[in-house]
Amino acid sequence: MYHALLEDPRFLAVLLGMDLELAAAARAAGCDCGGRLHQGNFARKPRGVPGVRVEGAEIRLSFCCGREGCRKRMTPASVRFLGRRVYWGVVVVLGAAFEGGVTANRVRGLAELIGYPIDRRTLRRWVSWWREGLPKGRIWKVMKGLFSRRVETGRLPLSLLEMMAGPDAATKVTGVLELVSGRRIDRAM
Repeated sequence: MYHALLEDPRFLAVLLGMDLELAAAARAAGCDCGGRLHQGNFARKPRGVPGVRVEGAEIRLSFCCGREGCRKRMTPASVRFLGRRVYWGVVVVLGAAFEGGVTANRVRGLAELIGYPIDRRTLRRWVSWWREGLPKGRIWKVMKGLFSRRVETGRLPLSLLEMMAGPDAATKVTGVLELVSGRRIDRAM
């Protein structure tokens, strides 16, 4: 059910729209120094969505302060790209959502699905980040307040996917990506 998202250009277009909203809000806020932010996007070559093309989806939205002497770069949160990872955020969610751990068969199946070889150690790092790194982070403390019941951190991100309200896989995955990027938290406050 979730694997169909990787082949759906409408899903990527929705994620791009969310990122455009995040970028617009960040740009409106301006730089910490009070300067105006100018567009400074850059191309990414994300892995994991074979053959699906949405115009602008591979551009990382970013800004640069226009004030002389500052010129700081500001890259807003993203639901498409989780930090500096080279895989699409949806692949990081789905790749770490294995019930029962990372096995050779699951690694092979994911590699076939995304059309790109993936190392077992990469998946283990993702699982470790979800289950150990994320729950220690600042954003998790805020996220926990939004949940109606206790989330099993030992089953992340699967426990979050199961908890998300929505009629379909796209809504659930989008909800998890919004939480991790901080988008849903900003809207809830």
